[in-house]
Amino acid sequence: MQIHWYKYPLFSFFSAFKDLGCRSSGGFALAYATEIDPTWQNDLWAGLYSPEAGLFGNMIANTACIADALASNVAYPIDALFWCAGSWGNVYPLSGNANESQTPFQVDNLELAKFIARLAREGLAWQTIGPSAICSAHPNPIWIKSQYRVDEVYPVVTRGAPLVIGALPFKQTPGLLTNTPVNTSMVDLIWQGVECCVRSY
Repeated sequence: MQIHWYKYPLFSFFSAFKDLGCRSSGGFALAYATEIDPTWQNDLWAGLYSPEAGLFGNMIANTACIADALASNVAYPIDALFWCAGSWGNVYPLSGNANESQTPFQVDNLELAKFIARLAREGLAWQTIGPSAICSAHPNPIWIKSQYRVDEVYPVVTRGAPLVIGALPFKQTPGLLTNTPVNTSMVDLIWQGVECCVRSY
């Protein structure tokens, strides 16, 4: 599966939160396309970005993901288990391979989680929440999955609260139906939390 990542800073278009110390830059733009990245197509080449994949891409590490799956389904993914994407599976290797996935929902969302983790590893997706990110985002090679929420907008529009990384769509409609038999593409709107601060000068 290929992924196109578009930057769509919705609130910056309206100058929302301008006076709350939130900084955002840029407009709508294509930020990444996996078709031109040969390491996305191959698990071995993806090891260049994640030499630790051998430690976390196994059954023992997957057993620890059970705790993350349970926590994600009550809206509290465990950031310390960075190799897990909750109920969606294991993010290693950081490639476009999701062979262990069972449903279209799981395939699509695991690919998305792998991609976000990979962007963090490449320094393209910064940490925007947590004690170290108050007032300004910074690069972190380990993704902070709790700062993201996911809404599917095509081909099936979901209704309900956005999903945290790793959660099953129990509270969304139409639930696990994320694709139609004639369409294999989907579009997700990714919400990224940002901690803002007001400084007195």
